[in-house]
Amino acid sequence: MPEQMEQSVEVSGIGRHRGRIAQIRIYLVKFFRMFIYQNDWKVLPMAAAIGVIVAMVTRTNMFVTMEGTLVGSFAITLACVWNGCFNSIQVVCRERGIIKREHRSGMHISSYMTAHVIYQAFLCFLQTVLLMFVCVKAGVKFPEKGFITNWIYLDFGISVFLVTFASDMMGLFVSCIARTTTAAMTIMPLLLVFQLIFSGGMLALPQWTLSVSGATISRYGIRSMASLGDFNELPAVSGWNTLSKMRNAEIDHTLTVDDVVKVLENDTVRSRLSEIKTKDGLTMDQVADSILETGMLQQFEGGEYDLHIRLGDVLDAIGEDRVKSYVTEASRITGHNAAYEHTAENITRCWLILIAFAVGFVTLATISLEFIDKDKR
Repeated sequence: MPEQMEQSVEVSGIGRHRGRIAQIRIYLVKFFRMFIYQNDWKVLPMAAAIGVIVAMVTRTNMFVTMEGTLVGSFAITLACVWNGCFNSIQVVCRERGIIKREHRSGMHISSYMTAHVIYQAFLCFLQTVLLMFVCVKAGVKFPEKGFITNWIYLDFGISVFLVTFASDMMGLFVSCIARTTTAAMTIMPLLLVFQLIFSGGMLALPQWTLSVSGATISRYGIRSMASLGDFNELPAVSGWNTLSKMRNAEIDHTLTVDDVVKVLENDTVRSRLSEIKTKDGLTMDQVADSILETGMLQQFEGGEYDLHIRLGDVLDAIGEDRVKSYVTEASRITGHNAAYEHTAENITRCWLILIAFAVGFVTLATISLEFIDKDKR
């Protein structure tokens, strides 16, 4: 059907149906017809392609290490934000003239927006199913058991859907206030950059930006996904990976006996040494006690020695597995983040905030569109 004929049908249909429920049905039929015949379905293969790219990059370490889980949560959240915004960023502004005429013919803005919310939720649901399917098939190592629903795929799917839907409603709001598709697509990159920079997932933010970060959808998407992956209980491997790459580094240092004695007498060092055992079963602090008690070092007091040793030799002497275990555990404790606590309260709080974002954007979009008759364009 030609576009002009379709427009006239819609206007006359609205004129005959003054009830809000009837108008919702009319617009839903229109949107699903556009989905089939005007290629709106193309958002689905694009979402699947984005999911493949993200899953291929994150599948190895997501839900396996702290770093991998954070990177994976960040990447999937940004993919969801992109999908949601792209779904709706042009849907209102591209037919602004039609909406203005239909509004004057008796269209209820609330009915029009309700139909959009239902239709966009349908798109977000399909995109969520596609993304989850791609992640599973790509080999992302999801936890064996969920936390809220006891099924991890459903738990994670809820987070994916809510991030996508909240972003979709944000795009819908922009589409309502932008008068042209060009203006809407100009705003979209700014939204994505804002969500990326201020998510607090990958980039360390100054203290003054924390309130700004709280206004981003991405922040709560990352938090919910990382929390579902039990972020704080996963091993942190970046410290050990860095140390391991330095095995061939040479340690050159002039060491005095006084330096050694001070180190061995330090309480913190002694505590750490007590955790390390030699091949003979003695702890290193017992060895240090023996050296200090016999005065073995004191007789060389004031002496200086040039130390030349390879880091790998030190690791081999202590025991590489022992050092790795210590470094990863210490890194895990240091990397603990209260925002990613694996608790039902934390996860449901993130979900509720994402729902609040969606409701807020829908409300703002509806209010802004109510003034469409004052559009001088």
